[in-house]
Amino acid sequence: MTKFVPGRAVIVAISGYPYVDALPRAVLNDASDIASTLGDPKFCGYDPSKIHMLMERDATRDNILRAIDQNVESLTRDEPFFFFFSGHGDRHGEVSSERSYLLGYQATLDDHDVTAISDADLVERLDNLPSYRQVVILDACHAGGMGTIKAARGRVKPKGIGASAPQNLSSGRGRVIFTSCRSDEVAVVLDGARNSVFTTSILRGLQGAARSKDDGTIGIFDLFDYVADDVASRSFQHPIFKTDNLETNFSVARGTPRAQNSPALPPAMQPIDDVVQALSELYPLGPMQGEIWARAGGDVSRLVIVGQGRTQWFSALRLLRQGGGGTTERELLEKVLDEYPGNTSIKAILQPI
Repeated sequence: MTKFVPGRAVIVAISGYPYVDALPRAVLNDASDIASTLGDPKFCGYDPSKIHMLMERDATRDNILRAIDQNVESLTRDEPFFFFFSGHGDRHGEVSSERSYLLGYQATLDDHDVTAISDADLVERLDNLPSYRQVVILDACHAGGMGTIKAARGRVKPKGIGASAPQNLSSGRGRVIFTSCRSDEVAVVLDGARNSVFTTSILRGLQGAARSKDDGTIGIFDLFDYVADDVASRSFQHPIFKTDNLETNFSVARGTPRAQNSPALPPAMQPIDDVVQALSELYPLGPMQGEIWARAGGDVSRLVIVGQGRTQWFSALRLLRQGGGGTTERELLEKVLDEYPGNTSIKAILQPI
């Protein structure tokens, strides 16, 4: 059984911005509850002394970057690093040269280089960390979705991070980026809810709702698989998952071991990592190899061809499970089985149908 390794975390939340539109109290609850879940021995078991929280006026640009830098010397390669930001994002420039920013507490919209953290700044800091298990979660798409169009005292509303930000940030080895919604969507906080819809799903997944791997732990792919489905069932936003160089479904929570006699699930409900593993062994270069995607009726134009083959398969399967891609998971697997009729992994996945 794989040993679960607790990690280190930097958790940031800003609600009461003094110079831009304020955000709901749920933003602060999100950070507190993420930190509590990471530190809970039942769920993630992080040492509380290794969870660095920055809230409200403490969450300045310099303090956030300093908190990340403090892990450069102490973090190991196999130790997870968890960065969570709940607050405002903004973007500047044309689409081809657009830069995205996370706004620190004192941020205004005309001095981002001094009071905000650009995607390039964040990548540079994360690249300095030795960990190959980096989880970056950004709930920074609130603009237009969690308040009035213009707040009291004439404060302005930031636009949220740009569409290119998740891809820019995912460039490091072993790094995964979750964002709460697409760049043209807004992050939702339901009336009376303690947490945003997105963070509620993250919390549920870490606390055991996400499907566990065979060793009982919850992998990063499994967490996003759960979050994407759970968020879509409760709002119109679509979380984004990006990674450019990730080959391992590393564990992010302790989870619950699978019962040995638990019944098999249909392919659409199989843990996504099991299907990714089977397909990666047969087509290690990804869904374009041998034109398997097109031969199964898939729309090649919808594929995101970035990262290693395993990463491409994960993105492709997520697309199918969201109803896109021009084919179905079953049709894809049946086409694979036509080509590899003796493959026991594919047979086992298809068997319940």
